[in-house]
Amino acid sequence: MFETVPVPILQMKNIWVSYDSQPALKGVDFDLHPGEIHAVVGEHRAGKSTLVKLLSGVVVKDEGRMLFKGQSIEYFTTKSAIQQKIGMMYQHLNVIPTMNAVQNIFAGRDIATWYGSLKRSTMIKQVQEFFADMNVDIPLNVPLKFLSQAQQHMIELAKVLSINPEILIFDEIANKFTPHEMEYIYKLLFTFKQQGKSVIYISHDRNWLRIDCYCRDSIRWMQFSRRSREYVRGFPGSALYHPPFKCAGDVERFHVLASTD
Repeated sequence: MFETVPVPILQMKNIWVSYDSQPALKGVDFDLHPGEIHAVVGEHRAGKSTLVKLLSGVVVKDEGRMLFKGQSIEYFTTKSAIQQKIGMMYQHLNVIPTMNAVQNIFAGRDIATWYGSLKRSTMIKQVQEFFADMNVDIPLNVPLKFLSQAQQHMIELAKVLSINPEILIFDEIANKFTPHEMEYIYKLLFTFKQQGKSVIYISHDRNWLRIDCYCRDSIRWMQFSRRSREYVRGFPGSALYHPPFKCAGDVERFHVLASTD
């Protein structure tokens, strides 16, 4: 009996991206399945952030093909990414300092009545529920520039979660949060997986994988932004790549992005 190969929610094939003629991605292949936690690991300037910024609409590919839910898509915009429920927390703080928490979380997505009046009480209630779930106490009516960096990061996370994302992307966030706050995020990864949603976690730190790789389904190693070789356990015609660390559980897929030189 043949095993059914799961259909990816996202496929990228032979992706090329350059910044002012300087290559950032060179023929990269990438896929993401529903209910998968996919780690992308590599050194600085390996192209990790460029890869996921294609999904958030910040970057547009030069060449290659993207399939989203089986449909070919030329590019995402920041608006279409949100409409497709792709949420991303960037490496650098991405908030509006002159706005308060509620205004930041619903910026560009205000909840309004049919005649255009804002449903402020509804938005405030939703933000209070987000903060209660996160176990944080953050004032709602204070501009973010008067809040701590840690509070601003939690507001940014709440904004990402407010779109109810089907794909959640974290780009080098470990330095943003305290160990206690990271525990909440790790639990969040498991919740998303159990709900059949997908997570892409970007990191340059191999120690993160050593500590927490038991919850990772896939690991893609990015080096020099070159075309990837993929090794998938349990699929016909594939080999198995053993990473240089031990995992506490069964990590099903490993991806290697290596030099073609």
